Amino acid sequence: MIDEKLMYIDHVPFPTDDGSYNIAKYATTFYSDNFYGDDSEIGTVIYLESYEKYRIKVHFKDFHYAFYASDESTLQKKYFNLGELADKYKIDHQGDKWIIFEIENSEFVNSIHKGNMDFYKTLEKTLRHFVIFTEENIVELISGTAPSISVHEQKIQD
Repeated sequence: MIDEKLMYIDHVPFPTDDGSYNIAKYATTFYSDNFYGDDSEIGTVIYLESYEKYRIKVHFKDFHYAFYASDESTLQKKYFNLGELADKYKIDHQGDKWIIFEIENSEFVNSIHKGNMDFYKTLEKTLRHFVIFTEENIVELISGTAPSISVHEQKIQD
């Protein structure tokens, strides 16, 4: 068994005055041929929204090697295990950083390496396991680089 380690990702604090965040949308565009229009979002973009006020953009600009999204109802054991990892590494479940983190020594990354017979290791690719954890969803993504994260205030509809 691998000794996984849960870590914060360095980013601006998420505002917490408008409740928790949930997945609003995610999309991946791999190729830049102007067929899809704006090339500024090449890669994988995940939007999180608070109840009314805030939108968080999580942008993985590089290719992702694995992507898994699921509703919390199918992953109760995963939620429990993430909670135990958070407790082990004294990570605040309820704070403004609890939404996005990285797992070092990840079993998921190890399974990717086994599945491709260590091909990415021969290319000297470092695969990193990122998890977005909300009340209602878990998204796991394997990428070579950390995402850029930005917070935006939404226009409230009248």
